[in-house]
Amino acid sequence: MFNSLSAQNCAVNAGLLNETICEGELVNNCADGVKSSEAEHDLNRRSEFIVISK
Repeated sequence: MFNSLSAQNCAVNAGLLNETICEGELVNNCADGVKSSEAEHDLNRRSEFIVISK
């Protein structure tokens, strides 16, 4: 399984991205110090890419 940075590096190496951008954005209130379920944590473990063709 890739983490976000690994996925970005893979896309850069494949020529799909010009640079890596690592930005954390939670999709719920599951932050450090907040009691959350594993399912809630899973929602924040993702990589999102916007594909734009030339």
